Amino acid sequence: MSLRVGGRCPQCGLDLDAIQPPDAVVAVRSLPRRWRGAFAKAGDEEDIEALLRRRPADGGPSALEHACRVAEALALLDGHVRRTAVADQPDLSPADVAPDRVAACAGRSPEAALDQLTVAAEALAATLDGVPSGAWLRPATLDGRLTDIRGLARAAAHEGTHHLREAERVLQEVRGRPD
Repeated sequence: MSLRVGGRCPQCGLDLDAIQPPDAVVAVRSLPRRWRGAFAKAGDEEDIEALLRRRPADGGPSALEHACRVAEALALLDGHVRRTAVADQPDLSPADVAPDRVAACAGRSPEAALDQLTVAAEALAATLDGVPSGAWLRPATLDGRLTDIRGLARAAAHEGTHHLREAERVLQEVRGRPD
């Protein structure tokens, strides 16, 4: 699997090609607030941490695991953007977040995971802010596909939004269901 850098996501419907660089930066910068809001909305239960760790019936990721995936993806993409800005068409590896990184993050408290997401989003937004207007189209290869800094920024906006929607769906499903 690889990070989506363009096209329309078949699951969430987001059209990545419609996201312009300034919009991607705003989206990345807004992710910590949006994720904290989603977790706060789930807070009407006595044991919020258990709710955030609860997996849906299909065995997919918990809301906390979705947040951890986003935190790890943003950090990965920050490194990819930095590399693409200075290297001639780098082959970016890894092309996706390692599952063990998500598991390590999810083993910590929800607040620690949100803090990690915040640090990663702020770092990536700052990196994107520093991309000169003429460098957004600097090419790179990700999982054998040609992309550019613009595509990497779109991937960040997509990861944050897509997994936030999934986390909200999971929370809706698991609310009121016993462990």
